[in-house]
Parts: sequence; structure tokens; C-alpha cells
Amino acid sequence: MTVLCTSKLSGAHRSFVSIMWIQYLIIALLFAGAAWYVGRIFWRSFFSKDQTACAKGCGGACSTIDVDRLQRTIELAAAREGAKA
Repeated sequence: MTVLCTSKLSGAHRSFVSIMWIQYLIIALLFAGAAWYVGRIFWRSFFSKDQTACAKGCGGACSTIDVDRLQRTIELAAAREGAKA
């Protein structure tokens, strides 16, 4: 088994290794930031402070469904379909 010792590496190879670790660090930070951002979006969609929020972000249009208006719209569409036939 070969053990890599940085004291035996040349100056150019040692700088390459350090640049590689910096790249890994940048990629890890970007991944962690993206995971945090997506997690925050999911958290806010399920556990918002007000109960009217949804994933659509409209401010609660989903929770204010007017059932009577919906029923009138359905009956009007059925009446129009019956008049065409």
C-alpha cells in the first residue's frame, strides 16, 4: 500500500493537490447551498406560519374555494352542452 506524503511531492504537484482540494471544497459548498435552498422551499410549503400558503405561492387561493359558484359554473356548462345537442 502506497502512502502519499506531501513532503516528498514537488512544488508543482503539491500546488495541484491543494487546487484540487479547493475545487472539492467549492463543489461541496455549492451542493450544500443547493440542498439547503431546496429544503427551505419544501419546509415553507408544508410548515408555513399561516395556513393559507401553498406551493403555488399565490397567497391562499386554494383554500378559498367557493363551492356554490363552482356548482353554478358546472350547471351552466351542462345547460350549454344540452342546448348544443
